[in-house]
Amino acid sequence: MVFCTIERLAEQALRIINGGDINYEEDLDERDLQMYIIQAIGALVKRGFLQSKGTEVGEVDGNLILTFDDIVVKQDAKGFFATLPSCTVGLMEGRGIHEVGDENGAFIPTMNGFTSLYEGLDAVKLEGRIGYFPENGTVRFFNESNFKDHTVFMKLTAAYDAIEPDAEISIPLDMQQEIVGLAVQLFGQLPNTDEVPDNVDE
Repeated sequence: MVFCTIERLAEQALRIINGGDINYEEDLDERDLQMYIIQAIGALVKRGFLQSKGTEVGEVDGNLILTFDDIVVKQDAKGFFATLPSCTVGLMEGRGIHEVGDENGAFIPTMNGFTSLYEGLDAVKLEGRIGYFPENGTVRFFNESNFKDHTVFMKLTAAYDAIEPDAEISIPLDMQQEIVGLAVQLFGQLPNTDEVPDNVDE
């Protein structure tokens, strides 16, 4: 395993772009290229997950899971919730959010709408354990006794937009090459804004 950074991967992609046959007069903004790197990682993680689903495994490389501690639980009219510190990869079965919990252990992940679907049934009690489901950039909790002033941890898949570009990350070496290549492809698909459409009078 070779440690790298989003910044270094973006620099590799930029060198390829500058040396290749891509007709742009201005260099891509560094932050934009770093975002392409993050998007490329997400796309490759999703592809790998779907391929592994074909073997009934459906796993994500643990090196691509980031842990965020001390996330403050908040409360609104609907109950207790915590805001995701980052965007996640859109994996089936909610696997973009790998794990949520506190010092007492992990909570039970459920689908959005679980509490309404099983309202009044024993299933929603989860044998007394705390459950959660994703909703619009948050996770919402149920079966909690008192979450006031509580904090939780979250383990998220490929949540690299929440860390500094120069932070060291652990990505398999063969995947690094694919990430850079895909980021270059994403850049190559950008329209040339200097071109004037044929139907516009000069």
